[in-house]
Formats: sequence, C-alpha cells, structure tokens
Amino acid sequence: DLTLRNRFLNFRPSRKNAGLLSFDLETLEDALAESRRLTLAPRPRVAGEEEVRNLEAQREATGEDVVEEYLRSSFDEGVVHVDLAGAEFDKTLTQIYRDAKSGLEESGANILYVALGFLRWFETDAAETPRRAPVILVPVNLTRTRVGGDFKIEASGADVRINVTLLEKMKVDFGLDTT
Repeated sequence: DLTLRNRFLNFRPSRKNAGLLSFDLETLEDALAESRRLTLAPRPRVAGEEEVRNLEAQREATGEDVVEEYLRSSFDEGVVHVDLAGAEFDKTLTQIYRDAKSGLEESGANILYVALGFLRWFETDAAETPRRAPVILVPVNLTRTRVGGDFKIEASGADVRINVTLLEKMKVDFGLDTT
C-alpha cells in the first residue's frame, strides 16, 4: 500500500503511539541492540513553564542543555522518557501494551516497533503539507509486570529493518534508486 493511509509513509501521532525522548538516537539503538531492558517514564518535569526562558538563557550563555543532561543521566540509569505526562502516559502506554499483546496472540507477529529517525517529505514540489515516514524500525517488546507497575521496553530479537515501504514509495514516485 503506497497510499498516504499507510503509517509507514504518512506517520501521524495518535493514542496508539508515543514519542521517546532521547538525547542521542545512536545510544538508544545501541542499547536496544544489546538487549538492554529500559524502563519507560513520563516526560520529565525539569522546569516549570515560567522557568523555560531561564533554561533557554542558560543554554545560550553556557552551552549546557539541562533537559539533555537530565535525559542522559536518566538513560544511564536505564530510564527512557516518553513525550507524555501523567495520566496520558499511563493511558497511552496501556493501550499500546494491549494492542501489541493482542497482535502477538492473534497473529503470532510482533507489531510493535521503535522508529529511529523520520524522513520529512512532500508529495510534490507544490505540496505544503509535510509527510513523515519512519526510516529504521526496531522490533521491541513492551512488558509490564503488574497493573500500575513500570513499563519496560527491550528489543524482541527480530531483525532491525529499514522501512522498505518508504524505499518503494521513493522509487515509484520520485525515481530514487534505493539500492
């Protein structure tokens, strides 16, 4: 399916996906490749809304990014933050967990991936609406030991894949050689 209904070509945020906050995609990919089990946590509250300008000023003055440092420190402790807060975090991850579990039970296929990198593309030169497509897909498992417990994510052991649907779309529509 090379139409825009395909989420591998036209990704749209929804309650069935969640963005991971990472200071470095390569480090995240390495951790997953090493079968490291990571705990998912809600978006960090590093500063209140009124302090955001102060953080910007500090970054400009010192070159230090407090949020990036916090994400790095959390990652070193095995925690990856999700770009959702509070009840939205729990509700969305519970839905993703149930859908992934159901998909595995019904079809035997893992349907849960971490997308590393997105291509921002336009259908034509005149198009104004950007489309986003995941580039690298890492099959993962999402686990939870009990209701209200931590969500943990780890590589499923299946091969990491490049988005072949995107490659085909680029070849068919734009004549790009993807070999």
